[in-house]
Amino acid sequence: MNGTMRITADRHPWSLLIELRAGVESRAGGFAVAQPVLMVELPDGEVADPFMKLMPADAQQLLDELWRIGIRPSQEQGSVGQSAAMQKHLDDMRTIAFHTLKVKP
Repeated sequence: MNGTMRITADRHPWSLLIELRAGVESRAGGFAVAQPVLMVELPDGEVADPFMKLMPADAQQLLDELWRIGIRPSQEQGSVGQSAAMQKHLDDMRTIAFHTLKVKP
């Protein structure tokens, strides 16, 4: 394989499932696609190898695809845009408070 991995995410139309597909351009000019993951039970204490390794750009593409279909981080952190808007609002409120209280910032 020599090309960049492409990952897509779609919501299954009749269930809550999210479908992931991945593929990469092969050296022969074709397109190799990932197949379903096989789950294997391991003995206690045995460490599993990763089922997939991604370059940072490929991981970013996966995150972008999940965002596109509506999946958001579960952490309560806002986006960069939300944080910037909140900071502007706080700056405006400080200006109003300083002006009302006749205090120099």
